[in-house]
Amino acid sequence: MNDKQMNSKDRFDIIYMCAGSLEDKVWINTHRIGLELSKRNRVLFVEVPVRSYFSLFKVKNLRELRQKLSGLFFKSNNLIIYKPLHIIPIFLHFGAIRKINKILLRFMLVWRIRKIIQNLGFKSHILWIYYIEDHHYFIGKFKEQMVIYDCVDNISTFPRFTIPWYKKRIEIIERKVLKKSNIVFATTKKLVEIKRKIQPHVYYVPNVGDFEHFNKVATNNLSIPEDILKIKKPIIGYIGTLRRYRINFSLINFIAKRHPEWSIVLIGPFVEQERDTFPEGKNIYYLGWRNYRILPNYIKAFDVCILPYDFNNHTTYAFPLKFWEFMATGKPIVASYLPALEEFADLVPIVKTKEEFVSSIETLLEKGDDKKYERINLAEKNTWSKRVDIMLEIISSYLYSIKRVDS
Repeated sequence: MNDKQMNSKDRFDIIYMCAGSLEDKVWINTHRIGLELSKRNRVLFVEVPVRSYFSLFKVKNLRELRQKLSGLFFKSNNLIIYKPLHIIPIFLHFGAIRKINKILLRFMLVWRIRKIIQNLGFKSHILWIYYIEDHHYFIGKFKEQMVIYDCVDNISTFPRFTIPWYKKRIEIIERKVLKKSNIVFATTKKLVEIKRKIQPHVYYVPNVGDFEHFNKVATNNLSIPEDILKIKKPIIGYIGTLRRYRINFSLINFIAKRHPEWSIVLIGPFVEQERDTFPEGKNIYYLGWRNYRILPNYIKAFDVCILPYDFNNHTTYAFPLKFWEFMATGKPIVASYLPALEEFADLVPIVKTKEEFVSSIETLLEKGDDKKYERINLAEKNTWSKRVDIMLEIISSYLYSIKRVDS
């Protein structure tokens, strides 16, 4: 459904509980969907607190102080960003203090959001949640007409939930969220399969990419940054967050040792505590975080893009955002096997072993690739705009079906 097909009844007021902040260095689903929704609907974009009241001492004038105290930033008629502050400004690294801060913050957020939506005149609004460990508390607190749970991961498989009682707790919370939600969006078919056992209204809406931004690699004469320009060709490259529970560093090491004449370039932020465990080698380059704006410039230097994911209990349910971003570039891609990527095996080698991974790169470097434009054409059909169109159509259909039953 596009804007021309939608009428005023299809436009919604949305309380959007983001799982991050627009100040984050890396934007993921939760950032982009909220912003895309605001192009068609009125959105109160509630960020995760990243600052405390200590930040108020840095304000330059009374006007800025008032705005930061209110936390409200009107970006457009449709997009209102709410940036709450931590209640307790210090010692949040202590578990007990952090827990008290979370409890106080919940009470404050409920009170503040109620005031904001009242002042904005929100009616028949939707509560849209992601991070259920925190967001479950807000269900039913704002007299919302419906709850949408946007499920992008199987949350109980994250490493921080390895402690049995903690894992059990998050599973219980998610079960309650699924039962209380009216609609659940899931990014992989595996997620749909397990969530639909609890909630019948689960819809498969896969991850997508920023096509226009990354397609510049194929269409624009981009300059290549100096730091990667100095690195010897061929360059086998990856861009994305480097976390041990997602990236197969053993595979990275294997590629580097099997082909010392290749340069393995990994671009993205990492957790400092994990850095010492990353493989090292003369042909392995960790360039760190780079601004999103210039990522296409770096990819321009890649000869082959790689998605070297570890196949484990967490990634079984994952659909990497980088897949569609790389697809939009037209560059050759080799990906580790993930169930979510299996259907694209005719356009991208999806491999299960280290040997197959290396062999696929060798073939692409030696023989080239004739699937470039097929990948680009498919990527153009999988954008944030189109994903939100699908979501809004599902919401409209659901509400229409409810009205028909009521009448």
